[in-house]
Amino acid sequence: FVGALVPNTPMAVAGILVWSLVIEPPVILGLPEVGRWLPTAGALGLTNSPDPDLASQWAGGVALAIYGVTAFVLVRRRLQQIDI
Repeated sequence: FVGALVPNTPMAVAGILVWSLVIEPPVILGLPEVGRWLPTAGALGLTNSPDPDLASQWAGGVALAIYGVTAFVLVRRRLQQIDI
């Protein structure tokens, strides 16, 4: 999905790495009420982790589904702009 939104492949990969390794972990640990709804925490919630700062399995799955649908809509709009 990111490759369709960011035409520069190295920048897309760098953006994903910065987001998942630099931005998300401090937010998850420092602001757990916000961090539990980020994609990585949602995926960890699916593992049924006993960590109270993570969302439940159901809530984590819903959060990831919302991220997926949002990414799909953004990519579809972007591809319609490019391909026309």
